[in-house]
Amino acid sequence: MARRADPVADYMQARVADADGDVTTAIAGYARALAARPADATVALRAYREALAAGDIPLATRAAAVLRDQPGAPADLALLPLALAAARNDAAGAEAATQSLARTPLSVMVPALRAWIAYSRGGNPSAPIIAANVGSTPVAQRLAAETAALLQIAMGDVQGGLRGVQALRETGSPVDLRLSAAQLLFGTGHPDEARALLAGDDPALAALRQGSPAKPTLAYGVSRLLARVAGDLVDQDVAPLSIALTRTALVASPANDRARLLLAQALAGEDATDQALATLDAVPASSPFASTAIAARISILARADRTADALALARRDAERADAGPAAWQLYADQLTTAGNNAEAARWYRRIAEAQPAAWNAWLQYGGALEQAGDWPAARAALKKAVALARRCLDRRFARLGAVRQRRHRARAAADRARRRGGADECRNRRTSRRRLLGAGPPLRSPLRVARRGVDRSGPGRRGARHPDCTRPARPMIVEAAPAKINLALHVRHRRPDGYHELETLFAFAADGDTVTVVPADTDSFAITGPFAAALETASGPNLVQKAAGAFRETFGIAGHHAITLDKHLPIASGIGGGSADAAATLRALARLHAIAPQDPRLFVLAETLGADVPACLDGRTTLGTGKGEALIPIAGLAGTPLLLVNPGVAVSTAAVFARWDGTDRGGIAGEGDLLTRAAAGRNDLQPAALALAPVIADVLSLLEGANSVHLARMSGSGATCFALFADEAARDTTRDAAVAKGWWTLATSLT
Repeated sequence: MARRADPVADYMQARVADADGDVTTAIAGYARALAARPADATVALRAYREALAAGDIPLATRAAAVLRDQPGAPADLALLPLALAAARNDAAGAEAATQSLARTPLSVMVPALRAWIAYSRGGNPSAPIIAANVGSTPVAQRLAAETAALLQIAMGDVQGGLRGVQALRETGSPVDLRLSAAQLLFGTGHPDEARALLAGDDPALAALRQGSPAKPTLAYGVSRLLARVAGDLVDQDVAPLSIALTRTALVASPANDRARLLLAQALAGEDATDQALATLDAVPASSPFASTAIAARISILARADRTADALALARRDAERADAGPAAWQLYADQLTTAGNNAEAARWYRRIAEAQPAAWNAWLQYGGALEQAGDWPAARAALKKAVALARRCLDRRFARLGAVRQRRHRARAAADRARRRGGADECRNRRTSRRRLLGAGPPLRSPLRVARRGVDRSGPGRRGARHPDCTRPARPMIVEAAPAKINLALHVRHRRPDGYHELETLFAFAADGDTVTVVPADTDSFAITGPFAAALETASGPNLVQKAAGAFRETFGIAGHHAITLDKHLPIASGIGGGSADAAATLRALARLHAIAPQDPRLFVLAETLGADVPACLDGRTTLGTGKGEALIPIAGLAGTPLLLVNPGVAVSTAAVFARWDGTDRGGIAGEGDLLTRAAAGRNDLQPAALALAPVIADVLSLLEGANSVHLARMSGSGATCFALFADEAARDTTRDAAVAKGWWTLATSLT
């Protein structure tokens, strides 16, 4: 007897299966329900999401057709027709889908997509790239800049493309850009250049160096871009969007194993473990990402509490004849999770012996020994870790004598590492297989080091915690707010909205203020540091408080925060102190509440707080246009000795702009390295500031007359001036001369 159609029962059964992570049953139920109710938007939305998760493209297409004209349709609805058009090299279809994306939050991809479309038609892709630099968000500009570098390689300008890749790497692009550029280099007959980009001992990089060519087709470009955006979302609670991006990336190019890895991770985040594992099954053993797929499988199994399966797979992987530290690490981590610390210590020791200069390897080895009860051996390993770490830090901070400078630079380094998805740590850390997936933390991170005497297994253990120590600690987020430097500042004209059209070269110091945020029962704001009193006497809410309030409103945050600003930069001084503090507050709150650091809403919010806040939020060396909010990343001068000097006067930005003579003296030079472009530029506000505070001329005279100076100029609207030096000795001598005059100074370096 034929089964009678009952769309309500089908839908409810599908919902239950969906909640249980049973994708196969859910997809069948949603398909039947949609067939019975083809105009039901609620059923169509569920069917669309589940179809993308399962890879049922016909069902996803049917469901999308129902949703397309519905109010509140998903922002990612145009991704599927985009991918299908790219797969068949249909530029017109891809353009139509891109036009639909332009009306959604995914519009950040539009300039990059249009560049690939133009290239696929045989046209010039530069127009969409240029358009991205005018009025687009920093995220859109970043994606467009990466695409421009890749298309330069595709069009035969290999050296130009490599320069673009290098500049973007220096300003924090993910590993994906290197991989994509290398694939295109292999595909266009430049294997040596490709292998140079793939330096590193990670198994995936080693496999890619054997040759993994790609042709610069529309399908490749679209697939790569979709996976690139998904990689930025890997540790965010946006699994439906991640699934849509990665599934459609695979529709465009089924050979994109990196997208397959990201899809598996997103599915696992939705507890669709079997579907995630099945997705990884499709990564062939010959793929350069085969080892990364094994690591992902182990993490997914562990996350699903299939500890025995995860442990068995990790052991097989670690015991391969060609296994190395990456595989040993995975197995040791799983052993630690399982409580077998003695065996974990044996594998951690193998890592430490293979990488004897890596302090973190000795640290985790000592931690495993300690948890296994072998304190004498643990103490020896931990002492070695401390000695190596000190040596590492001494090399990093050898040129900085002051403790405060060390603390600020460490914070700045940690901030840069977070934005890049991983720090160099004295160049002794490997590119982990997790970094090839994205920037997020491991799915499971076992405790590797614990204090002696802490109860870790319940009653009866020696050294139980004090009752107060059992309360969960509130997370403390510490964010650096480095000083902003305008290496050049060209004022072009006054805009109708009251702002001025600018061109400026933004750079950042290694030191500055610090913002600390802690969840609290009630809101509070405190200011410490040498400039706390000056800031507390200023009228009106501080920019930090404004940023916190705007963040809460934008993201719907109900909780309270205790915020502390440690103020070391003088106020109203032309080095973006308030803007940097506001930006650091946004970054700290975003970290606390798991908001992606490149979330477009953060940059929209930043623009409402001040013209310099978007640049400070981005935190990289950039060319700023518009009122300063349109940012183009450029290669910086990291490590260049920098001296900031302020004569102790505050200068009103509004007053300086009011005295500007209104003459447009032209834009910033487009050729040469950063120092060349900055030296050829000027600060159009400097004459006006000198009229208001003539002492600035004395500061400039001191800096310009110093030895080994590359460039000396006023920053922003003043009164702080900066000088870039060839060496630290000359910088420090000049600092001493400025201190003798009673002026504020900061001896630091560019980041």
